[in-house]
Amino acid sequence: MSRGIRIDTPYLIRVDLTQGELSTDGGPPSPLTEEVRLPGQRSRGTLRFASGWLVVDRSRSTQGDLFLRYHAGTVEISDSLSLLCPQPTADDVAALTLLSSCLGLRPGPDRTHLRDIRRLPCLSVARIAADGSSVVRQDLSILTADGRKRGSSRTVGVDELLRRLLADIPSPTLVAASGGLASRALRTLLGADALVGSAQLTGPVSIRIPEPTGVVPQPIPVYFDQLRTTRVWPPLGNRHLGTAAILSVSSLTGANAVVAGHHLRLLLGTGPEECQGVAGPLTRLTSERLGTRTEWRLPWRRREHNHDHGSSPAERGQLPPWLSDDGRREIHTLNLANRAAWADWFRDVPPRTARVLWALTDPALAWLWDLSHEMAVPLHLPGGTPEALSALLHLPVRARGQVVGGRFLDAPILRRLAPDALYYADGAHRHRIAAATWVTQAAQTIREVAHDGSFARLGLIKPAEVTRILDNPFLRVEYAPALRQMTEADQWLTNLGGRR
Repeated sequence: MSRGIRIDTPYLIRVDLTQGELSTDGGPPSPLTEEVRLPGQRSRGTLRFASGWLVVDRSRSTQGDLFLRYHAGTVEISDSLSLLCPQPTADDVAALTLLSSCLGLRPGPDRTHLRDIRRLPCLSVARIAADGSSVVRQDLSILTADGRKRGSSRTVGVDELLRRLLADIPSPTLVAASGGLASRALRTLLGADALVGSAQLTGPVSIRIPEPTGVVPQPIPVYFDQLRTTRVWPPLGNRHLGTAAILSVSSLTGANAVVAGHHLRLLLGTGPEECQGVAGPLTRLTSERLGTRTEWRLPWRRREHNHDHGSSPAERGQLPPWLSDDGRREIHTLNLANRAAWADWFRDVPPRTARVLWALTDPALAWLWDLSHEMAVPLHLPGGTPEALSALLHLPVRARGQVVGGRFLDAPILRRLAPDALYYADGAHRHRIAAATWVTQAAQTIREVAHDGSFARLGLIKPAEVTRILDNPFLRVEYAPALRQMTEADQWLTNLGGRR
């Protein structure tokens, strides 16, 4: 590490690319002559200056994003978007990217909803030149070579691995419970002393206090709508709202850490393309909603009617009818560019590894990390650690799926740890129900936003089509998630102020 350079997390680093110097807030610039290590469990990486290029290497980091902003030969790097851009205005927002995200379309690997800020996902390497040009490529060496070396065909050690990962988490620990297999298994492994938080999508957060304390569980009145006011983050990422709600009340419970089961079900379960090899013709007698029985495909490679029915209509190539002609054309063009970027990102990556990488690079997870910083309560995702990925990614398929009594059981390891858990494949169904209820109750607000909101003033939507969908109960349910996200993102954008 370069002498005299000390970096603490969260951090904001400035690198002068013309002089090859690095500085942090309140510190003098130092020559970047040696490799500098970035701190933090999720923001680890290295910086080095070579042949006029700044190389940011995150190939050994499996969680979190870094954010970068370039201006006049200087690049700013931070592990917190709120620290890099604490007071954005509407002029700073890429409205088209925001609207496409509301429709369920993921931005490109290095894109954010802010115009001048790029992100550097985990498992990637970026090279930035003095003129601002950059090249970002994924590096999966930690998931391939290390994983094949350390992967085990035995499932007996999985419990011990998870317990070892949880042992370093400070107690009392608050489990973000969703009712699914992964969070219920974590509760089992942590024991009866763990706090448990559950968030209803239409109600307050409820925290279960361990019984020996004699405290009766009481709902904590923090509702989801109160989580949607973060200035730098728009109200996106519905599948993470439960964890965000529990993080927001974590300081009120005395918890020293929050743990969530993200990625565990993915690592210890099977994909649709693997079921045939395990169950053969018995895949028709499944106890799980597995979507397509053909080869799993990333969203930009799916053919019509060959998709996971939990995905958004836009992912299936069905843009909503309320987009204007200009809006439809611009979003279609943007989506083609984003798909091409992701296709290059996943080139030659096997389907199972691609599923895991797609989950690890979810841009909505960065909101949880920023919220964790704000609440000063560490967030732990055991399923996203290098140890878990190296050990579990290459588990044989028959350890991740079994046929019992004519039924195909996914993730048998988690089922053994949590036999009483609800069998949710993901949160898409629950969020659709919550969104349909919200849209019905907020119909008048949606009409007002569609006629006089930021997206309408930009000419991206047709108010009459929004009204027609609200008047049709079937279309209202079909497009409820997109309607809710578009309305709340529009309100967030309008409240930022600026020309829009």
